Amino acid sequence: MLGATFSTLQMTGNFLVGPSALFPGLQDDIGEIARSGLLSTSHRSGTFSSMSQNVIESLRAFLKVPSGWRIFYTTSATSAMEICLRNGIMQKSCHVSSGAFGEKWEKMARQIGLQTQHFQSEFGKRFEIEQITPDGESEGIFLTANETSTAAAFSNAEISQLAQNFPEKLICVDATSCAGAMEFDLERIDCFLFSVQKCFGMPPGLGFVLCSPRFFAKAQEKESAGRDVGTFCSLSAMWGKMDGKFQTTQTPPILQIALFGKLLEKLLARFGTVTGAEQFTREKSAALWDFFSAAGSLTPFVENAKHRGHTTIVVRGDESVVARAKAACLENGIQLAGGYGNTKPHCFRVANFLVHEQADHEKIFQVLADF
Repeated sequence: MLGATFSTLQMTGNFLVGPSALFPGLQDDIGEIARSGLLSTSHRSGTFSSMSQNVIESLRAFLKVPSGWRIFYTTSATSAMEICLRNGIMQKSCHVSSGAFGEKWEKMARQIGLQTQHFQSEFGKRFEIEQITPDGESEGIFLTANETSTAAAFSNAEISQLAQNFPEKLICVDATSCAGAMEFDLERIDCFLFSVQKCFGMPPGLGFVLCSPRFFAKAQEKESAGRDVGTFCSLSAMWGKMDGKFQTTQTPPILQIALFGKLLEKLLARFGTVTGAEQFTREKSAALWDFFSAAGSLTPFVENAKHRGHTTIVVRGDESVVARAKAACLENGIQLAGGYGNTKPHCFRVANFLVHEQADHEKIFQVLADF
């Protein structure tokens, strides 16, 4: 039964928005890693450290991470969100949410005892940069670069403008839905986090926290003041294992880390850096948004074109039309993601990740041409 299920998923054109279809070649890489003996090697060994160092350096090159920035492994973007809050904020955080995951980050802040200021927009809409005005007590601005739930997004230029408007505030960005496919000027950001099961086309179970020297200093200040910064996931503890050894405080997901290294080799060879990956992504997203903007009964969920992201396309229509569209695609071997939460009955989502070629999306256009 399970074998049949897995076979169906592998044969279907996978446009789910996470976990994503695997990037080409990773299946073979998994076998190679398993046969290498690495998975039975101690995570305190020189073998692991050497492999891990290569992954960190490759990621630094691909995302163009500034010198002095620290890179840490996590098991998910959700854990990275909590690490960011616990280490970076003493009393109060300012949150900008354009969908479910921005709201989740604000709720998490309250759950761990922080005060919050919340700019919460209606699903399908988004605040303009000039409308985001954190108060004097808020120490950092937390936002989702590209909402998986709605497709509302902030551009690199807008995030940079926000940093320029409030230079005293930490800028913290959840880039889970677009990291690897969209370029960000990390010099303007203090904490940048993501997991790998979306644009990178990896299996779930691995995430990253990238932090600026200013953010790391804030974490040290908070810890020195006797405040809660976590235990194994305090940045100081994590850096104690990462610095020079490229190790982790906890037993790491060795397979995912090694596989991510294989993926980065492929991305560096094909795109050079994230700059090339963004160009590839934008060309495909333009065709997707143009198609659904011209469709009769299916329209972009985010009405303002300026506010639409490039990696997750959310489309809405009458419930019956959406159901028919999804069924028609599935009959043609195309698997779309449903809407998120309350939008599920009248929306579907289409992934535009690095694994997807323009020809893949054109198959969707052919099926939905008459909708």
